[in-house]
This record gives sequence, C-alpha cells and structure tokens, in this order.
Amino acid sequence: MQTAGGSRFDLIRFFVIFLAWIIGAWAIVYNVNKIEREGLFMFNEKLDFERQEQKINDAGIEGNGEEINSEEAE
Repeated sequence: MQTAGGSRFDLIRFFVIFLAWIIGAWAIVYNVNKIEREGLFMFNEKLDFERQEQKINDAGIEGNGEEINSEEAE
C-alpha cells in the first residue's frame, strides 16, 4: 500500500523511532528526578556541606568544633 509520504514501512519506522524518543526522554527525566530526590548529586552534597558550615559559623563555632571566643583556648 502506498501512503502519501511513502511506503507503509516508512510509517511504521517513524512511529517506532518516535516511541523510542518518548521512552528515552521519560527515562532521562524520571532518573534525574529520582537522583535529585535521593540526593546523589555531588552538587547537592556540596550545597548541604556549605549549609552545615554556615550554620556552624552562625553559631560561633569554627570548623574544628571549638568556639571562636573561647577562654579555654588561650
């Protein structure tokens, strides 16, 4: 059977490739969202570390756990 764009094989090939693109795009989006939810990105770990470090600095404690204005440190 001849279709407007070519043979039936071309039409089937188009839909198979189109379906593969849809499945591939879904898999990429799904896995990226899953990785972000589980916090496996190094970027997220770096941000978490910086937030913890900022909380420590806001509390007046240095990175080694000692207070900045401690009289015992003298």
